Amino acid sequence: MAGTLLVRKHLSADALVALVRSSFANVADPRPGRPAIPLADALMSAFAMFALKDPSLLAFDQRRHDDNLRSLYRIGRVPSDTQMRAILDQVPPEDLRPSYQDVFRQLQRGKALEPYVYLQGCYLLSLDGTGYFSSQKVHCASCMQKEHADGTVTYYHQMLGAALVTTIRSGLLVMGIGNFWLDLFLGLFLLAAVLIQRYRGAISRRRPSRKS
Repeated sequence: MAGTLLVRKHLSADALVALVRSSFANVADPRPGRPAIPLADALMSAFAMFALKDPSLLAFDQRRHDDNLRSLYRIGRVPSDTQMRAILDQVPPEDLRPSYQDVFRQLQRGKALEPYVYLQGCYLLSLDGTGYFSSQKVHCASCMQKEHADGTVTYYHQMLGAALVTTIRSGLLVMGIGNFWLDLFLGLFLLAAVLIQRYRGAISRRRPSRKS
């Protein structure tokens, strides 16, 4: 009985965080020279913000001097909210793809995904759209727009979320939440979604306008 309670070493929280950290360390830093805040620290800080479900960058900024945050997520220097935006806006979102692949390989190796197999080796994936930004004042070139009857405009961003689901004996579908590795995947997913939007906005701002 005691053996069933043991967590595989390579699927422990420390091991998975270390894996993400090592993957982020391989992401090319687009900044010249030797920046004071390493890119891996900025990426891990953003990942920690989403994994901890902080409501905003300002809320996360209050954790900057938390030693537990630094040790748990292996962060040397935590950037401020403005520094994090400036650093991550330059990172192409596709550079995070190897991080997903690394974590997924560990889950396959540890057979953590086997309980989610539904039929003929396939999984059930639940998709749902949600909004994660809305403002009538702050906006970027990638914002969607909603025009109201009174002439005002709301700028917003949306994303498509995905979660593995499984069934219990009654046939009821239940979300596979509560496991650390799922929270880890969620953090990586949200980080990539925000990077995609912000990177597109930064690219569009750098493009010269074409005169007809």
